[in-house]
Amino acid sequence: MTFVAKPSKFQGLPTEETMNQDRAEVLDEKGRLITPKKREDSIYYEVIEETAEELEARKQRATFREEVRSQERKRLHGLKSKELEHTTLQFTELLRNQQLENNHQKRLEYAARLFTKPRTHSSPLADQNKMIAVVPEAIAPKSMKEALEIQKVIIDKNLMNKPVRGWKLGITNIKARQEKHMEHPFLGVMFDTYPSGHKFDFETELNPYLPAAECEFAFEVGIPFEAGKTYSKHQVLQHIRGIRPVIEIVGPRVEAINIKKYGIPLQMADCGGNIALIYGTQLFEYDHNKIKQVQASLIFDEKIAAKGDWLQVTGDQNMVLLDLVHWSVNYLTHHGISLQSGELISSGTMTGKTFMHDANQTIVADFGPLFGKIQFST
Repeated sequence: MTFVAKPSKFQGLPTEETMNQDRAEVLDEKGRLITPKKREDSIYYEVIEETAEELEARKQRATFREEVRSQERKRLHGLKSKELEHTTLQFTELLRNQQLENNHQKRLEYAARLFTKPRTHSSPLADQNKMIAVVPEAIAPKSMKEALEIQKVIIDKNLMNKPVRGWKLGITNIKARQEKHMEHPFLGVMFDTYPSGHKFDFETELNPYLPAAECEFAFEVGIPFEAGKTYSKHQVLQHIRGIRPVIEIVGPRVEAINIKKYGIPLQMADCGGNIALIYGTQLFEYDHNKIKQVQASLIFDEKIAAKGDWLQVTGDQNMVLLDLVHWSVNYLTHHGISLQSGELISSGTMTGKTFMHDANQTIVADFGPLFGKIQFST
């Protein structure tokens, strides 16, 4: 017998009830639609006579339902490959069986490999130079502490196959943190830093991640900071070799729907959304009075795109950039992470986030006469 679809009184999309009815209906040997009817403990079949018009209408409805189902499957799967669908189902099964939820270290390792995949080739859920479509709930970080632990796994297992170049601060402005109910900024590890004048391949290195540029100051470590130790602000200043004007290029490696679902911890675990850091080749002594005089400008192809100053970084007249760096150093060392000589700590955006849309651009950060200009191109 052949299963068919019975004409439904419901003229819209098929409901679960009508779909269940469809599966129960069959054709008899003459090709006529029959439906099961119950009488006491037995079942008999009642023949439903159809006109040619009714038969054609039933076929059209069946075709329409199949088209709707096909479109829905494509939408839910995001037009991804069968490998992605299969791997996602595997992770769903892992969640269901609590194989990851009951093994904290394994969860961290799975997550670390996922977030490094767009930068390398170490996870089946994402492709290099493509955004991560699905972050399984089983491995999504549940707190900022866990997000840092994921980054520590990336470092300890050398999943990037390159040395740490520094750390970036995110959401440093106190008013922005209050709006997001955050106790402190987040930190993202950086692996890609380049001197002023660097040229990127826009289509492969930047464009897949919705890139944006920010003007910042970065503090360069001179004397290393050791994991497990606590440092006073004076000691931090003694360990700092100097500051450099920088441009941070930011962009998520995960689709926005995941960030919306899991929030700041996911953004932090994604290395804080850092793509790269462009630094000035000249090193300056830290002097807050000089930084207060800087009105930084971000310039796209000779047109000013954004302006800002140090106060946009902190949002508090009584908090200076060194305060943020002091907090960062102790937050990292208290979580078992050391900072080595030459690493940079980028202290947060002075100009907000300005998106990049085109290749063949020159982007300049002008920090005024005291700190000069730096740039990169695409």
